[in-house]
Amino acid sequence: MKFTTLYNPDIVRIESNVAFNEMYSAHIRKNNVTLIYAIGFLTLATLSILFSTESSMVSNSILTAFGIHYLLGHVRYRLYVNNFRKENKINVEEMIQFEIKHNKPTTIEFREDEFCYENSACKAVILWEWFDEYKVIENIIFIKRKGHNSYIISKAEYTKKEFEEILKFISKKISRNSNKDIKSNSQSNPELIDDNSL
Repeated sequence: MKFTTLYNPDIVRIESNVAFNEMYSAHIRKNNVTLIYAIGFLTLATLSILFSTESSMVSNSILTAFGIHYLLGHVRYRLYVNNFRKENKINVEEMIQFEIKHNKPTTIEFREDEFCYENSACKAVILWEWFDEYKVIENIIFIKRKGHNSYIISKAEYTKKEFEEILKFISKKISRNSNKDIKSNSQSNPELIDDNSL
């Protein structure tokens, strides 16, 4: 199967936002746990101070120190993610301008042994066995390799039938991630999100 699609900046912005959220969602959830620890330790420290005796001053200090440590860790990571999100948006806009300037369509080919991808910025031919997994999130297929960027295939760029064929073909070539957040079925029978949701 071979498909050629015209470059659409709006779809690229949506894809990059979904990709960013998918990449950082697990880390943000873990970081939220540090906020819970911070609140817990600071609450215990406050209660301990209210009902304290002179002998409990050391434990109050330890509880307060742990609470502040976790709170600062949470804030630092949130600032890091927000700054990285801004940088990512700038990079995406620069890439969009580059693609608009060169005005070359994207060609994707699904061969029996290889995945082929070509646009203005790159050309890649990758054996299917080199991919680790694929995910379907918000009608976007992410074909993933460890240590590399994902290849992204958006349902918005294809007809429903084409997208189903692509997903069926990929499901035979690559194992699917079993993450609960992903709207999926089994590997042999991939589920598509309702076409009306676009």
